[in-house]
Amino acid sequence: MVVGLGALLWTGRGTWFYLDEWDFMWGPEAARRLVEGHNGHWSVVPILVWNAVQRVFGLAHYWPFLLLVIAAHLTLAHLLWRLILRLGSDPWVATALASVFVLYGSAAENILWGFQVGYIGAIAFVVGALLVVLRPTMRGWAVGCAAALLILGVASSGTSLPFLIPVAVVCLRMHGWAKTIVAVGSTVVVYAIWFFFLAGDNPTAIYRASGPIDYLFGIPAFVGRMFVDGFTTLTPVPLFGIVLTTGIAGWLVYRLGRAWLSVPDLTATAMALAGVVFAVLTAYSRLHADSDGTRARYIYVLVVACLPAIAAGLTSIARGSSRRILAITGLVSVVLAYNVGLLILNGEKVVSRDAHAREIVSASLDLAHEYPDDVDRSAAVYPSLVPRSVDDLLVLEERYKLTPSSFGESARLTALTYVGLNVVDQLSPLSHCTSVPVGGVVVAGPEGIAIGGSPDRDVTLQATGVSASGDSRTLTFPRSGASLVLSTPESVRFKVESATSPVKMCGR
Repeated sequence: MVVGLGALLWTGRGTWFYLDEWDFMWGPEAARRLVEGHNGHWSVVPILVWNAVQRVFGLAHYWPFLLLVIAAHLTLAHLLWRLILRLGSDPWVATALASVFVLYGSAAENILWGFQVGYIGAIAFVVGALLVVLRPTMRGWAVGCAAALLILGVASSGTSLPFLIPVAVVCLRMHGWAKTIVAVGSTVVVYAIWFFFLAGDNPTAIYRASGPIDYLFGIPAFVGRMFVDGFTTLTPVPLFGIVLTTGIAGWLVYRLGRAWLSVPDLTATAMALAGVVFAVLTAYSRLHADSDGTRARYIYVLVVACLPAIAAGLTSIARGSSRRILAITGLVSVVLAYNVGLLILNGEKVVSRDAHAREIVSASLDLAHEYPDDVDRSAAVYPSLVPRSVDDLLVLEERYKLTPSSFGESARLTALTYVGLNVVDQLSPLSHCTSVPVGGVVVAGPEGIAIGGSPDRDVTLQATGVSASGDSRTLTFPRSGASLVLSTPESVRFKVESATSPVKMCGR
């Protein structure tokens, strides 16, 4: 664990605030999501924890938030290790598998993103509850402890919901209906109250599956790719995911063929079932958002769900033979080495992405300080990375010491495109118009320039400089037929990168 902590902190040393984290750190938005949830997830626990850390440490550095998510990940890894051992797996096999999970390179984005403290922590809470119900006896305090952990889990993220299945199944088998109803039933009631009476609209609902084609073909294909392609990322061996998925399925069928499952087999089977339920729910809710199911956060959950079955299968193969144990441990060690390499490579991608976001934020703040009356203070700084306005960033800078970094010409041009580019509809007739082809250039400045196009059609502009270009921005011409007046605090050349209708530049 100590080695894992050091390795993950070193890999994530250049990470910074990204996307959803900006909703958690902005007070009014965080307060709303505290009640309504975040993108369909009840997120009370991570929002409260995030804001507590923010108040104590501010936003000058990212390491407190990185440490949060790494701590949640390492806690989950330790709990999984304890769970695998509790289910009777060989200690060497359990330790080797847990080590791979600690340094799981394909899931670097999930492990190194502070926002995922709720996503990972939710599963850790439920696995903790599972360890409680696996006790031979459960007194009142243990039932209360399990219920509390489950409620904390569902109040952290919806990723915990499928894992209520193994807790309920094991609790029912070992301790009867009454304690299962108290521990699991109370959690379901609490979550249902939030879901039906307090939860707000889910903006990601537009990505859900709909229609018979999606249900019959889209969801099964998505689930299949999630398992096969996701598990393939564990090793450099092509089609490894097919072998592992088939192996897990074969082991489960073999165990289910028994007249009476032992508690360890029942637990591993129920955990794997939770993984299938998670995959199906994810496919339903994200079918039209993701081209496949191999995002880091998805395969992370599948590995958690299937790790007990993998450990049980490997232990069954190795049992009674020290040579086989040594061989299996050696093979898993090779997988560990591969994942360390993946962790470094994928960690660099995360750091590069976050550095890009930080440069754009820094350039936007610089523009706001240089031209306080000329930037669009209500505009999102960079919607796909930083969905907060200039005014929001200025408040965070003042209250919580949000610290800008140095930035290059490309970041400044991007900032000029998003917050420095004021766009106003103009209803007056255009005159002295000149057609601008794709690849052509329009120049905007403080005096403003008008561009016209067909109603509801788009034009994509990219600011260009002497030695760099900014990220492009797409504008839509008003349905009313009005033109767009573009003004910037300083003269900027915009290349027409693409357009869905002819574009013209006009005098005013």
